[in-house]
Amino acid sequence: MKRWVGLALILLLATVSVPAALLGLAATATGTRWLAAAAVRFVPGELRLGKLSGTLLDRLDLEQLTYRLPTQTLEFSRLTLAWQPKALLFGELKITELIASGVRYRPLEPSPPASTLPALYFPLKVTVERAEVRDAQLVQNATYLNLDEGQLSASLTGARLRIQRLQLRVQAWSASAAGEVALRGDYPLRLSVDWKGTLSGRSLAGQAKLGGTLRALTLDHRLNAPVQVRTQGTVNALDPDLPFAVYGAWENARWPPYSSPAGAYRAHGNLKAYRVEIDASFQGKAFPPLQIQLRGHGTPQSLAFAPLKVHPPKGHVEITGQIAWAPALAWQLALEGRELDLKAFIPKLPSRLEIRALSHGRWNGQKRQATLQIERVRGKVRGQTVEASGTLRFQDGNWQSDGLKLQSGRNRLELRGSYGKRLDLEFAFAGRDLSELWPGLAGALNAKGRLTGALPSPSIRAEAQGQKIAWQGHRIGELALRLALVPSDPASSGVLWLHRLELAGQRIESVKLAVRGEFARHYLELELTAPQGKLDAALSGSYQAGLWQGQGERLRLEDPSGRRLVFPGDGQFSAKARLDFTKPVKLVGRVGLEILSLTALAPWLTPLDRPEGRAQLELSAAGPIADLHPTLRLTLREGAFGLRPAGVRLTAVEATVEGTQERLALRAYLRAGEGRLKISGWAQPPARLHLKFTGENLEVVRTSRVTARASPELILDLNGRAGRLTGTLLIPEASLRLKQLPAGSVAVSEDERILGQAPPSPPFEIASKVQLVLGDAVHFQGFGLNARLAGQLEVSGKLAGPFHAHGSVDLKEAKFEAYGQKLTLAKGRLIFTGPLDRPYLELKASRTVEAAGVTAFLEVRGPATKPQTRIGSQPPLPQTEALSYLFLGRSFQSSSTTEQTQVAKAALAMGAELALPWLKKLGLEAFAAQTGTQLQEDALGLGKYLTPDLYIGYALSLFNGVGKAILRYRINRFLSLEAGAGGSQNVDLFYTLETD
Repeated sequence: MKRWVGLALILLLATVSVPAALLGLAATATGTRWLAAAAVRFVPGELRLGKLSGTLLDRLDLEQLTYRLPTQTLEFSRLTLAWQPKALLFGELKITELIASGVRYRPLEPSPPASTLPALYFPLKVTVERAEVRDAQLVQNATYLNLDEGQLSASLTGARLRIQRLQLRVQAWSASAAGEVALRGDYPLRLSVDWKGTLSGRSLAGQAKLGGTLRALTLDHRLNAPVQVRTQGTVNALDPDLPFAVYGAWENARWPPYSSPAGAYRAHGNLKAYRVEIDASFQGKAFPPLQIQLRGHGTPQSLAFAPLKVHPPKGHVEITGQIAWAPALAWQLALEGRELDLKAFIPKLPSRLEIRALSHGRWNGQKRQATLQIERVRGKVRGQTVEASGTLRFQDGNWQSDGLKLQSGRNRLELRGSYGKRLDLEFAFAGRDLSELWPGLAGALNAKGRLTGALPSPSIRAEAQGQKIAWQGHRIGELALRLALVPSDPASSGVLWLHRLELAGQRIESVKLAVRGEFARHYLELELTAPQGKLDAALSGSYQAGLWQGQGERLRLEDPSGRRLVFPGDGQFSAKARLDFTKPVKLVGRVGLEILSLTALAPWLTPLDRPEGRAQLELSAAGPIADLHPTLRLTLREGAFGLRPAGVRLTAVEATVEGTQERLALRAYLRAGEGRLKISGWAQPPARLHLKFTGENLEVVRTSRVTARASPELILDLNGRAGRLTGTLLIPEASLRLKQLPAGSVAVSEDERILGQAPPSPPFEIASKVQLVLGDAVHFQGFGLNARLAGQLEVSGKLAGPFHAHGSVDLKEAKFEAYGQKLTLAKGRLIFTGPLDRPYLELKASRTVEAAGVTAFLEVRGPATKPQTRIGSQPPLPQTEALSYLFLGRSFQSSSTTEQTQVAKAALAMGAELALPWLKKLGLEAFAAQTGTQLQEDALGLGKYLTPDLYIGYALSLFNGVGKAILRYRINRFLSLEAGAGGSQNVDLFYTLETD
């Protein structure tokens, strides 16, 4: 009995101690390494472990792990495992972290297809809180499938796998999934998938729902971006041939610049053989709305069209044949079009065409060949009969044609030969009426030629003649071309003549461009004759291996009178250019022109007086011809010139214009008198301009009548023809001396119209709003008035007029002299609240005659177009007496006859104006002051027109008060009859002749 008890104790101790020993080993790093080394010997296949750190019961890190089986290999650069052993006590295998990086999986033998899936059942609950795979790669048959990153959170209970989160990322593509899978039968599942990515710079995104089983997998997918397409169907994922049946549709799909208002597709079959049907509408900027209908069948290597139909707005196109993409791109297609109207593609070309063409080819690496055979193009374009035919072949970089022919109306083009590394190409064009080719094109052109030799320096022989060629408003009266260019022949030459040109409204009498010499060393000359003068320029250049370089030699300008500018001579001229014809064609060039003294330009600068200074122009460009951005720099140094109308001379002029065609910066500094002006701004050709003018004490006018200085703070903005001028203009000092009004200072009536002549249109419509400030030294002297002007105005309007003003101008320290007498201007103000030429007047002039104890005054108030005058005196006197004291300095009765005449005329003028409202109340509409050679003949005429030709009136003598009745009748435009009755009677016949 004791023996059995001892044996039982030994077995119990062994049962407890072995697991305890194993747990003890797993809890230490040394024990974990010992257990791993022991496991290597028992694992089937070959297992290699690199560096191992950590413990099996906490966190284990493995580096360089490789596991090989006869059928596959699995490698890890690093593997990290962290789990919770105590969860086993509750029936759960809980993995908190499993991270694998640098994963490489290589199946060495293809796996046999699985007709059935294994049923899996796990007695323990398995939980994976976080599993990550980084930099994974599947390598099979030289095919690499990469996975940049993958993440998984899942749990397995019995046979049910729940995926909380599955995320995958491959370059610019990513996907996430969640759902459930039952690991029995055909694996029923329910998954939702979201994905997104980028293709050719465009974002794509979609959502899918998967259901059913792997043997009958249902798919409901929605493409959300960039277009919306819904796809539904079924797939057998367990069959290696992957049988499927899917269908889909879309509406208002857009992929700028293309769009598809509606479409649908259907496909069924398997990867070895399938059929596809597509019905859709497409449209874009380059083509009109098209209806596409495709019926085809294919394999993994090819697709056969049976057929592909394209329906433009008018006509239809049908394509039959086959296109393959494996093992190489190859095709054999036939195209047939009927009743085609090119107007839908090119609005200016209404047409009705029939087309039949064949094409076949193969594109396999460096072995490339293709053939296009145009069997027939026939019909009408713009009412002209059009025919075309020919064959074009391409093989290993060389194009060849046995003859391409195109005829439109009376115009015919033929092209034959080869184009590749070597050229042997002939062309002939007979254009008897170019208007039959394209709208807006006109004239006649005949040309023929041949290009032979190796690229990029072929030999060129060509000649052309043209007459009355026109295109979009440009015209060439006559054209002639002759080329005989051989790369290494110094006798090579070419000439282009153009006569009677009109380019953008500019008339040019003739242009001659000539070249002579071999490609490596040649000479170009340009001669241009226009109404403005002649231009003669020369360049020397060289062309080798697709690179042309040139340098300017001379430049001559001549005006119609024979005056010349010669460079070099009057200045320096330089021009260098480098043109690289390799794709893309690139240009590097610079043109420089320096004028040593503007005096040489004086005959051309007629508005300027004695111009001086140095001017320099630099124009440079570098980059592809299709995207060229030239830069400009124009400078003026030590400049000086006079402005004849203003009588001032600008000195110390320094100006710079520099920038590109997108934006130019402008800077200028100058002196005028003792003042300085700064101009800064920018321009955006051809329409935008912004300038700021800042100056102080600038001399702007110096003539015998007017001198003035100004301090501007102005901004000019111009956009096309519309512009705006704003800011402040201070006039600190000015002197205006006038004896009579200058010519043109009296404005014509606003409603004046010249028949048969349209009013001139100003080049710019500039609206202004400028604050005009008069300083303390602004003086006016003229018409008997001597005064200092002060005040400020806000002047607005368009430069072409009319102007409006708001503000006032005061007449300070004013003296007025009339009829030899000096008056004191006690008050003088011009108030502006509207048009600049219609101020409101507030004037009062007075004169004191101390000997008589009389102060006479004249007041003027009201609008300038209709002022009200009042004569008065202290002490009060009759107006005739007050006026006599004001203008003569003594009583009317004590004045001479001549002086009384002057007073009478002044009284008449002011009295008539004062009497105007009363005369109109009496129904009299005609009144006038009639003056004679003697005082006794002065009279006031009052009357009314009973008809346009019959006048009745009364004339009252201002000298003796005697009146006379008048009756006047106009017989015609030259004769009128007048009868008078009063102190005497008379009948007179008047003949009137008006001349300019």
